[in-house]
This record gives sequence, structure tokens and C-alpha cells, in this order.
Amino acid sequence: MKITSQEYIIDAIQEALKTNTTGIGIAMKCDIRREKEYITIEPKRGQTLSFVDVFWLGYFVREYVN
Repeated sequence: MKITSQEYIIDAIQEALKTNTTGIGIAMKCDIRREKEYITIEPKRGQTLSFVDVFWLGYFVREYVN
């Protein structure tokens, strides 16, 4: 999954992946690569990324955006 957005939103996603329980779970089972204006989240071998997890990550990321 590739998310393209403004840099401050990508910063918020990255912060949520480090500090939010849903984000931490995603970070544990996915490889995450960050560029300036996008972030790529891909499941590690043998793992799956649930659409429910992605939904909740998006829900919580809005709390990180100033």
C-alpha cells in the first residue's frame, strides 16, 4: 500500500505507527519505507495487512494531524 500526501500528514502516519497500538501492530508485521511525500507499507513474508487495521490507523492518524 502506498500513501501519497503532504509531508505533515506522512509525518503523522509515521508517528502513529510508532506510538498508537494499531500502528505498532501494523509496524510489527509490515515493512515501512518513507520518502518525503509518500509512505509505503507492505506486509512482511507470511503476514497479511487487514483492511480493518488500515481503517483504524487512518481513524487514529487524524488525532496526530495539527
